[in-house]
Parts: sequence; structure tokens; C-alpha cells
Amino acid sequence: MKWPTPRTFAAVVCAAMSCFAVSAAHAQASTPLVHWQLEVVENGVTVDTFKADTPLEQTQTQTREHDAVHAVGCAQVPQARASLTRTIAVTPSSADDHGVSFVIDATETLEDPASQQTKEGCTLPPQPRVVHATHPALVVGKTGWTDWTVVAHDPTLVYRLQASIERPPTADTASSPASVPDAPGAPGAHGASDSMVSPK
Repeated sequence: MKWPTPRTFAAVVCAAMSCFAVSAAHAQASTPLVHWQLEVVENGVTVDTFKADTPLEQTQTQTREHDAVHAVGCAQVPQARASLTRTIAVTPSSADDHGVSFVIDATETLEDPASQQTKEGCTLPPQPRVVHATHPALVVGKTGWTDWTVVAHDPTLVYRLQASIERPPTADTASSPASVPDAPGAPGAHGASDSMVSPK
């Protein structure tokens, strides 16, 4: 049995790594890019906006935090502070002629809109609560906005989403096989080159 020389082995490894890099670059270049924008509408008012350019089947997660200050007590002093967070994970899962389908996972910290009072009539700060909601397949058309009602009341919370998809350009070179160099005098080098081509 004839063992390959170090030079031959190095050439084969290099060829394999080159084909892997070409295949990975081709797969990344062929993934459609989804441009999306999500508006958070609370009680009919847009309070937050998220937007990103996300490759198909990948997840974009964003977190926002803001402080709310309330006037409390019998003197109505603005001293009660609450930290409210909003985390939204958006995944464009598939796309077709009808539009883009999204998986949305959201966690919101909301305040109870009804004010509480002590028995003496002094105002208490609103109580925060955590709301978690998931939509497995929100289909967003090519034009206009698509609404998803996350919370129906106290307060009403609606996500409005619009999206467009950017497909990669079709190039003739994308279908041509990668060129793999042969090692001088390497046994079976042509066979390795024939089997290591970039996917079409």
C-alpha cells in the first residue's frame, strides 16, 4: 500500500477546505433577505417600533426598556418609578407568492391602567404584569400591514407588521463547479477533484 506524501495530503486537505468555503458562501448568498418593520400599538397609539433586515429562517431579537413615573400618595408626588421591558424575537420562517410567514415571540411588562387607591383615597402606583405571547405563523402580505392583537383589553396591545423580501440575484457563475487544484503526482487526485464541486 502506497501512503500519500505530506505534500499530497496537504493538497487534498486544502482542496476540501476550499470546496467547503465555496459551498458555505453559496448557501449564504442564496438566502433571501427579509426587510421587516413592527409597530407596537398600545390603546391605539404607536409606542414603539422595531425593524431589521433578517435572512430567511434566522431570528432577530431586540429588547427595549423604559422607566415609567407616576404621581402617588395623597400629595400626588411623582416619585413612583417602574422599569418596563419589551422583548420581541422575530423569525421570517418562510416566503411564497402570498408574502412572508413570521414566528413572533414577545414578552411585555405592562401596567394595569386602572389606578388603585388606599382607603384614605391616596393614589397607589399601578401594578405591572408580564405578558408572554407567541404567534407561530403570522402571514404578512406583500403590501400593507398585518395586525396581531396580543392583548385585547386593559390595555389593548396590537403588533402591526409589514415586510418585503429581497431575493439574491441569479448569476451564471453560481452554477459552475469550483476549480480544485491537483497535487503533482498524487494518486487519485483527479477523482477527488471530480467529487468536490460546489452545489448547484
